[in-house]
Amino acid sequence: NLAKEWHPTKNDPLTPSNFTGNSGQKIWWLCDKNHSFGLEKGLDNKGKSRQDFEISGGGFVVTGADDEAVNKMFEWVRMRVGFYGSTPSYWPVFESHGWEDLGRKLNDMSKKGQWAEMTQEISDDVVHAFSAVGRFDEISNAIDERFAGAVDVLALPETTPKDLVLELRGKN
Repeated sequence: NLAKEWHPTKNDPLTPSNFTGNSGQKIWWLCDKNHSFGLEKGLDNKGKSRQDFEISGGGFVVTGADDEAVNKMFEWVRMRVGFYGSTPSYWPVFESHGWEDLGRKLNDMSKKGQWAEMTQEISDDVVHAFSAVGRFDEISNAIDERFAGAVDVLALPETTPKDLVLELRGKN
């Protein structure tokens, strides 16, 4: 949850709930290893501005019209995380969460063709770490909570209603 990594003192008076991506405001993060970092500091060092960039990504948006649709997408994301996690280039992301052994285990399983079993290694907590999860009527708040305005663009499922897409666009 990016909101949990919001630096507790360097962003005052900003909070995750009143920060807007692409606003040009300088923000600081504090990872679980107690390292603080600020995107704008690096941009300033290069003579660039936050407005010069669009930050895309943030993870998965797991949503649907009802709980059954959300659960189905949640399982699809679980499979994707297992696949990505088996690839060494994604291990630093796992390591940042303290899951060093998970990537290695998934890689070993992929070499043995144990694709279905790999999915079972991905806990709900791991899926939630990379996802905003909720029905269409809940997903706006879930996105705010999970991604805390840290990205400008997220990929939404193609089943997302047009009015919800417009609502989410209006928040940015």
